[in-house]
Amino acid sequence: MPTIKRGARKGEKIKWREFFKLWKQGLEGITPLQQTKTTLVGFMPIFAGIIWGIVFSAMMKSFWLMLILIGSLPITGVQFISNVQKYKALKKVDETMKELEKQIKKKEKKKWIT
Repeated sequence: MPTIKRGARKGEKIKWREFFKLWKQGLEGITPLQQTKTTLVGFMPIFAGIIWGIVFSAMMKSFWLMLILIGSLPITGVQFISNVQKYKALKKVDETMKELEKQIKKKEKKKWIT
């Protein structure tokens, strides 16, 4: 049985059904910016694996495998660049939203003062 690691119920054992319910709630709370950042971090082992595969397939003289891996490298590169652009755009939107929230709070504060 899984154990809760954080929060008010720390250390409490829960059933699998409740574990998956809590897990689903946690996943639903992930922002698009967090998803994109995680995807970018996930690309590093992918690139490492492709390059590693190219090197070893060349050493083992498996040229057909090397060609497949070389062909997948630009596709993966384009996906990475696309995700970097998406991350930058989402970060800019997030910063703008935070700035607008600050301005709204200032206006509300002035409203209550006057």
